[in-house]
Amino acid sequence: MFFRNNDLVIVVGSGRFGSSVANSLSLSGFDVTVIDKDEKSFLRLPPSFGGYEIIGDATDVDILLSAGINKAHMLVASTNSDNVNSLIAQIASRIFSVKKIFARFGENDKLELTDGFNVVPICPFSLSLNEFCLQTGLKNAEAGK
Repeated sequence: MFFRNNDLVIVVGSGRFGSSVANSLSLSGFDVTVIDKDEKSFLRLPPSFGGYEIIGDATDVDILLSAGINKAHMLVASTNSDNVNSLIAQIASRIFSVKKIFARFGENDKLELTDGFNVVPICPFSLSLNEFCLQTGLKNAEAGK
């Protein structure tokens, strides 16, 4: 298994993607803390979510510390801003040496923001295109870029 189930995971952003990831991790037995600036976003977390919620700006180091980033084994940056996700991922990598970091990017041209860091980019467009090409047997023209 990738991690022990008692490892702390921080999910930043409780939109559709972030809340789904947080709930999946929680149901799998991970200790999950979700950070979001908007308290209403936590309504997306289903009743089965067994983690913690912190209202705040995850670009603020004090908020990250209150979430336990200094002992986190994984961080998922899933806000609706590529720049914010990149900044949070770099803070987690450079300052706190989080072992595994995932950052969601809406635009493929932002991927270079995390080059050289232990950040795995998640790009819905690329994932959708890759799946389409895989299912249809077509060549992925984006892969050559």
